[in-house]
Amino acid sequence: MITTTGRQIVTTSLMMLGSLSPGESVEPGLGDFCLKRLNSMIDSWGILRQTIYQTERVTESLLNGVQNYTIGIGGDFNRARPIFIDGAGYLVPGSSPPVEIGIPVLTDLQYQAQSIKEQTGPLIASIYYNNGNDGGLATITVWQIPTQDLTLVLYIPAAIAQFDLSASVKLTPGYERAITFNLCREIALALGRPITPDLNMLAVDSLGDLKRANYQSNDLGFDLGMVQQTGKYAYNINSDQP
Repeated sequence: MITTTGRQIVTTSLMMLGSLSPGESVEPGLGDFCLKRLNSMIDSWGILRQTIYQTERVTESLLNGVQNYTIGIGGDFNRARPIFIDGAGYLVPGSSPPVEIGIPVLTDLQYQAQSIKEQTGPLIASIYYNNGNDGGLATITVWQIPTQDLTLVLYIPAAIAQFDLSASVKLTPGYERAITFNLCREIALALGRPITPDLNMLAVDSLGDLKRANYQSNDLGFDLGMVQQTGKYAYNINSDQP
């Protein structure tokens, strides 16, 4: 794990491009420009699932009779607005120790197909995440509308935070290298510096290493209706016959 700052990353990238000599300080105007490009790049990595190394488990309160909740800084769920929600669940009321029941996160088409959208019930069966950006807020819709207070559980991929020039940041292994080499590509055009084939290869390879490290395989699902029907097998994969 490497501890670094935005200034150190900017300085190293400028040295690799030949825009800065060892021991030379970054001018304030150039440092501000490179920091903006650095944070723009980090922001774009937040929409790429395989550049995100962690999934946070968070809990939020659901209120009796309330179906829609905003999420984002200043929203009902006051936290960074997620691009993705990997999973969801709820805690069984009164359970000790707490029992968590997983529920699906509906796609747009699945939610559209939900005929009675305002059905009520004691527990929720799914959530729908509309990740639109209304003043920095997205919306989580729960279904059914609970008739009691509940605790919602969300599994949210958490992207790395943006940098400033002076604050120290501890980076997960591999990130400092990938950020530094890829920042070279971000700022090279504006500085009139060429990206050499070797430097480009280092940028591509280091980012690829991150994506491979962050890749998570999923359990393969299968519709049971394809396997068994009224006590008999509906399809035999060996004979290709029902």
